[in-house]
Amino acid sequence: EENKLVYTDLFQKYSDLIEGTLETKLKEAIPGFSMESFTEELAKRGQEEVDDAVFDLLVSLGDFDSFKQTMLDAKASTTSLEVAGQSAKIYKDEDDEGEERPDLEDLLKVAPVSPKA
Repeated sequence: EENKLVYTDLFQKYSDLIEGTLETKLKEAIPGFSMESFTEELAKRGQEEVDDAVFDLLVSLGDFDSFKQTMLDAKASTTSLEVAGQSAKIYKDEDDEGEERPDLEDLLKVAPVSPKA
């Protein structure tokens, strides 16, 4: 299926917004954070060493087909979407001690905006 040029433009704006927001929040939470170093580390470690939920989320944020389907679904339902999340501790080490850690899907939600009462 041929994609409209406007979809590509919207996806680029969406990607820039998501990446900028993630980078800002991570810089606030981690002194000295560098997105370039972070992406290099992800590439170096690969999918086997990164939590599956985190990896899937990061991949989906940069996937045009996922973006397009979300936008088409939103258009069909004539509702707006919102992204909501809650803060969580950022872990830099392995989970060797059996410490309980929250699942990413419990912290980040993408859902239709409900009408305000």
